[in-house]
Amino acid sequence: MASIHERILTILDEQKLSIAAFERTIGVGRNSISMALRKKSAIDHIVLKKINDKFPIYSFGWIISGQNEGNHDSALELTRDVMLLFEKWKSKI
Repeated sequence: MASIHERILTILDEQKLSIAAFERTIGVGRNSISMALRKKSAIDHIVLKKINDKFPIYSFGWIISGQNEGNHDSALELTRDVMLLFEKWKSKI
């Protein structure tokens, strides 16, 4: 089972963000996520709320415990499909 740190790294990978860009996006201090990932230290619930606010596709349950991991994969696939359709539609305008 993946740790919360590994799930945050998954978010970074899926969103194609560096740690610094992720920190700016969710509005936390510089190196706060970087340090937590490096030291595998606790991540404050306020930071988790900010992640969920900016990236609602990732549920609290999944971020914190990996709960409903299969549902996360399905939701991510659906989101990718919708984004591809949107890009095709946008290119025809």
